[in-house]
Amino acid sequence: MKYITILVILLNFYVHAIKSSNILVFVPSPWKSHIIAFQPLFLELANRGHNVTVISKFTVKDPPPTYTQLVPSYNFDIDGRSDYLFRERSMYYSFIEDPMTRSTILVDTTLMFMSDPVIQKFIKYDQSSFDLVMIESFFQECAVALGHKYGAPVISIVPVTPWISVSRWANNPADLSYIKDFMLDGGKSLTFWERLANSFIGFYSLFVEPITYLPKLENMMNTYFQYPGYENRPTMAEMLKNISLSLIDSDITIFSSRPYVPSFIEVPGIHFRPKKKMDKFYTTCGILRI
Repeated sequence: MKYITILVILLNFYVHAIKSSNILVFVPSPWKSHIIAFQPLFLELANRGHNVTVISKFTVKDPPPTYTQLVPSYNFDIDGRSDYLFRERSMYYSFIEDPMTRSTILVDTTLMFMSDPVIQKFIKYDQSSFDLVMIESFFQECAVALGHKYGAPVISIVPVTPWISVSRWANNPADLSYIKDFMLDGGKSLTFWERLANSFIGFYSLFVEPITYLPKLENMMNTYFQYPGYENRPTMAEMLKNISLSLIDSDITIFSSRPYVPSFIEVPGIHFRPKKKMDKFYTTCGILRI
């Protein structure tokens, strides 16, 4: 008995306690390029012992034991929708079609996956406890309500350079003279017409979105984010202003350098993995790239 007591005392000095967190990653959107860039982060959190629950259309193979995946059931014509959204655009698109697209097609897409039966069952009936909630900031502001449901801080992943609709909640600088909207072509300098289009989209985001776009997302939150206690939650705007951190998949090599508030952090290349040794066949025979 004496030796057991000594062993327990020694273990107390040499074995460090590990506290795992329960993390919810709520990214049910159909945009694969937005999600896979951050998947290594989700996997690394699980590999470090945290319990990570990921709600996404895009699963990973052979995940760690602490990595739980929940897959929505909706079907989405990603090719047809992408062909429309990413086709070559004229300046007319920036002035007329782009604002309409943000308040119609992209809102309808968000409605499609938020109303998915799998998502609705999770929102209404899940009784898990989460220490952190991660959501995507891409025309789905209503998802911020999950932070209220679980009483947890919210981290936002931003798959493109932040535009005014994202920056406004943190008072992040968004000078329209040189900070481009994410839908404008890349490059470090703006022509007069590009600045005019950028200013038009910026003014639309500042003054028209609060009338046309945000009420739709607020209504979507009130309709599809119903859980015990939802009646007493703050407004969507108040919760968006309380987002703790935004991780941004963007880089100054694509867009011009710009200032950020401390809670906005660029994480380009976060999906890069450590290099592995090449197979003997490739090291001896080489590779011909065409």
